[in-house]
Amino acid sequence: MPLDRRTARAALPAVFFFLLLLALAPSCRSGTANRTRTYQAIGRIVSIAPDGESVTIQHEDIAGYMSAMTMGFPVRDPGILDGLAPDDRVRFELTVTEHGLWVSNIERIGPAP
Repeated sequence: MPLDRRTARAALPAVFFFLLLLALAPSCRSGTANRTRTYQAIGRIVSIAPDGESVTIQHEDIAGYMSAMTMGFPVRDPGILDGLAPDDRVRFELTVTEHGLWVSNIERIGPAP
C-alpha cells in the first residue's frame, strides 16, 4: 500500500532520528574498547616454550598493571626470543588490548642476580 505524501512527510523526522542514532552508535562505545596499552617491565626468564610462542617470566611489579609474579606470556613473534635463555635477566614490553596480552619486545640486560 503506497504512502500518501502527507504520511511520508510526517515520517521523515522519525526516519532521520533513527539514521542519526545508527550513525552515532559506534562513538558511544567505551573509550577503552579499542585502546592498546603497553607496559615496561623487568624480570628473569624461567622458561621458553619449545615452539617459541610463549615465555615464562618471573617479573617485578608492572607499574599500573599487575603485581610481581611468575607468569607465562604469549609471544606473537617468536623471533624476539632468539638468543635468550632461562635465567637471563630481561627488560620486556607487554602489550595489552581488550583481546589479550603478549610480550611485544624483550631484551637481555644481564644474567640472573
